[in-house]
Amino acid sequence: MISTKDFDSLMKKNHGKLNRETEIGIVSYGFLLKKIEVDKPECFEEKFSLPMLKFVYGEVVSVDDLTGYMTAIEEKYGIGDAVLSDGLRSIISRIPDESYVRETFNAISSIKIENDSDLAEAFKSVLFSLVNDDRQSWESFVASAYISKLENAIIDVRRGETVFDGYCGYCGTLSDIANKGASFYIQDINRISLAIGTINMLINGAKDIHVSSGDTNMGIDKKFDCVISEPPIGVRYDIDYVKKMALDLESVNSRTLSYERLVSQLNETGRAVILVPMGLLFSTGTEQKFRKKLFDAGWIEAIVGLPAGAVAPYTGVQSALLLINKQKKEKEFLVVDSSEMWQKFPRMPYKTLSDSDLWEIVRLVHGRIEKEGISKIISFDDDSDYNFTPSFYINPFEVGEIKVKDVRELLLNEKQLMERLDEINQELSSIRCS
Repeated sequence: MISTKDFDSLMKKNHGKLNRETEIGIVSYGFLLKKIEVDKPECFEEKFSLPMLKFVYGEVVSVDDLTGYMTAIEEKYGIGDAVLSDGLRSIISRIPDESYVRETFNAISSIKIENDSDLAEAFKSVLFSLVNDDRQSWESFVASAYISKLENAIIDVRRGETVFDGYCGYCGTLSDIANKGASFYIQDINRISLAIGTINMLINGAKDIHVSSGDTNMGIDKKFDCVISEPPIGVRYDIDYVKKMALDLESVNSRTLSYERLVSQLNETGRAVILVPMGLLFSTGTEQKFRKKLFDAGWIEAIVGLPAGAVAPYTGVQSALLLINKQKKEKEFLVVDSSEMWQKFPRMPYKTLSDSDLWEIVRLVHGRIEKEGISKIISFDDDSDYNFTPSFYINPFEVGEIKVKDVRELLLNEKQLMERLDEINQELSSIRCS
């Protein structure tokens, strides 16, 4: 375990001086500089190493100098759209005191890092601690580290595949598979989040990253082998915006736009794992049409239901994983209710999933295995409402077991209770007057 004691102490001392995104941003750039210092690629310059910058930033080295260095790093690693250089300038413009930057670089420099593995471990620990107590930061980070592990285990990205996340934020999910040898395409509308996500991918070993800033709801001119994404949950878009974004899509509304868009970015043999709100799985109207389209195409591999609290603190909305496989043509698919597998521990912001239960879910999905109380293969008729909610099939509500008392008995009981209440009030009145 890499010790981050000095860094943690500094962050506590400076807590509240900056907004959390700015704080995460400057820390991320510090770790990127540490990576360049450890790897020493052709673009490395000693004066931009952390041991030097903790003394000379703001004196000998200016913002323009550091931004120019980021441009050289972008060229070295093939990072387009000036994401790193523009992101650094934007973040530093929010920091009123140059000493804060020097102190942060000094604290990161104090962390004992000898190789890329140490660097990735330290950055993951630091990023998690910064995000942990801030709901807005969670929105850009990852729904849950355990959901991320489950998504990656299910989709099983292979070397050479193209992987897309159009709502990448800080790349909390993709960073776990950054060293898989795949080509990663990441996009986000927030350029600072995108810069932090790019740094996260580089630190975790990604060699082929394609970065672009923009609105994924509009679509991009490329299809992918894999889509792994957690679009914003609970967002509602204006109707004119939806019409503009969805010119090439069918049966789309504010609640289905992002999910329909991600499915449209798959190539003919592509597969996807997408975090969706549970409401998408049973609501009528456009959501039902979207579900019918996926079912009729035979693309649904499985639905994995998650428990309430699995995506906290980002949102309390109950969610599920929608698994798409365009090579699959059978209409029937597996539903998994994983809610009983998750546990809540004190001081943890979300529920956790053990490795054994995680791999049990993966086994059920990949094997299309029915297991009593957990998974079931389902199908639908043409006149169905296409309800995809796993718990509806795994733990159905047994109407036959409900016993309702005779209403007349309930009314009589209520009358007797009200009469007795009147008697008590009269007795109390007599006592007060005596």
